[in-house]
Amino acid sequence: MVKISLIYARSENHCIGRDGQLPWKLPEEYAHFLRVTRGNAVIMGRRTYEENNSELQGCRNIVVSRSDKLVLPANVSRAGSLPEALSLCVDLADKVFVIGGVSLYREALPKAQEVYETVVMADLEGDTYIDAFDFTEWTTEQVKTHGVDASHAFAFTVFRHRRSRVTAGQSE
Repeated sequence: MVKISLIYARSENHCIGRDGQLPWKLPEEYAHFLRVTRGNAVIMGRRTYEENNSELQGCRNIVVSRSDKLVLPANVSRAGSLPEALSLCVDLADKVFVIGGVSLYREALPKAQEVYETVVMADLEGDTYIDAFDFTEWTTEQVKTHGVDASHAFAFTVFRHRRSRVTAGQSE
């Protein structure tokens, strides 16, 4: 069975986007995102795909959209729902990453075995916010910290939350 993971970066006040973009430029955080997702399947909503205007290289890309009129490159698949997207991954990848948007994160969290969460050390204004997920029943480890420097206006910490036990409706 495929392992479901979520990956996202958020500010301390849970902002994840502004005007279709991340409200920060953090090259080391983005490099972490690419390292973790490379070679795996990634599932994203239509808006996430369109806002990035491209697929992730080195990944199996699946866009969730109810519209069958969505035009995608030949190497990007469309699924009508998260369950359909997950079914496309069964034989293709050991791990699947949900990379946005908010509604897919909400839907996927109960099925997820792990969550990579970057916390950007700032309160930022935006138009897209992620829920404050409760990880008290999960095992959490700090993966990386990075301070402010010439290329990073904000410090950040990357956490990996792993579900402590398997619950109903979740893959093993």
